[in-house]
Order: sequence, then C-alpha cells, then structure tokens
Amino acid sequence: MSMSLKRSVVNLSGQDSTSREQVLFWLKKLGTVTVQDLIDRMDVTGVAIRRYLTELQEEGHIVTKVQRHQVGRPTHYYQLTDSALELYPRQYDELATELFDELEALYGETGVALFFEQRSTKLKRRYEDTVTGETLEDRLEALVRVQNEQGYMANVHPNADGSFSFEEKNCPIAKVACRYGHACRCELQLFRSLLQVQVERTACMAEGGSVCSYHIMQDS
Repeated sequence: MSMSLKRSVVNLSGQDSTSREQVLFWLKKLGTVTVQDLIDRMDVTGVAIRRYLTELQEEGHIVTKVQRHQVGRPTHYYQLTDSALELYPRQYDELATELFDELEALYGETGVALFFEQRSTKLKRRYEDTVTGETLEDRLEALVRVQNEQGYMANVHPNADGSFSFEEKNCPIAKVACRYGHACRCELQLFRSLLQVQVERTACMAEGGSVCSYHIMQDS
C-alpha cells in the first residue's frame, strides 16, 4: 500500500483520525485482521498497534482467535465484538428514535412513511449532481464517496457477470432502521434513483445481517 493511501485514512466523521480510530476503522472494514494487516495499512509501529489492540480487548471491544501452525509462531486474528458497535458513528440514535416514536404516535405509520419518502426525494436532489459519471462504475465510486462522508464505510467491487456488489459496514442510523423499516426502503429507493439501474438489496443490518449489501446490475 502506498504511503499516500495510508495517510488518506480518516475517521468516520471525516476528520483526521487518531491511530486508535484507524485501528477501529480497519477492524470494521476488514472484519478480521492480524497485526501485519494493520501495519500494512497504517503509519504506526507494530508495538503501538499491539498496545491499541490490547486496550480494545481489555475494554471488551475485540476478541482474539489464535491459529497455530506446525512451524513458527501462531497467528493472532482480531475481530470486533457487538459492544464495539457503539464506538462507530451514530447520528443521535436515541433522540432520533424518540422523535420517530412521537411522529408515529401523532400521525401513525403513514406519517413516518411520508417523512422517509420526502427525505429520499431531498437526498436525491442533494446528490444527483455528485453521483455522476459516464459509466455505472464511475457513478458507484461517487456513491461510495457520498456514503463514506456520512459514516457508512461503503465499498464497491465488480462481479464476473458484469454486475456490482455495493456494501456498507456501518449504519449511522442503526436504531432507527431497526425500528422503522422505512429507513432501509428509503436508501434502496435513493440508490435506484441516483444510479438509474436495477438495484436489489441482498443483506441488511437492521434485519440481522453483518453488513448492508446491494446487487447492482448494468442495463442490458
């Protein structure tokens, strides 16, 4: 990995990240990591990385799995625990959930649905001049940047059949999405509107998935 790419890692709120935040970023991004994985991606020594990992483990935010080999030292793999989710960006989850509860109490589920429909329309207007490009891949890369600015830890990769897989490893409105499925439907509608191609959701964190993922198909 180039030095410039290492230094481009930022925390999920878009500010320059601390080393601990970078460790958390890569744990979330990669799922399972070794110390060497982190060394390859950060301008930090192995000693410092091990210190951060030890701190996170003592706080209950990561677990370690050890793979032993016939020759040489065992390999330690690190993964996040459920408690670590609270370390990642959430857009005022508790307040937002309470507000939606009040909205539903006043106007029913129809009021909640209308809010998300209007939100989807506003987001489309906000991003339609940003999510552009001659190819679908260009537009997807632009969408990745938009979502990452909001803390979604998004990435995209092409599939052998010409389609694309779009993935988000963090949900800044997780509690709202778990309670109100309109939030997830709003995102799906937004992606379809911005990309103008067929988009299907294949996994959802609000429904118990480890990520939110979408299958995106080229126009035939």
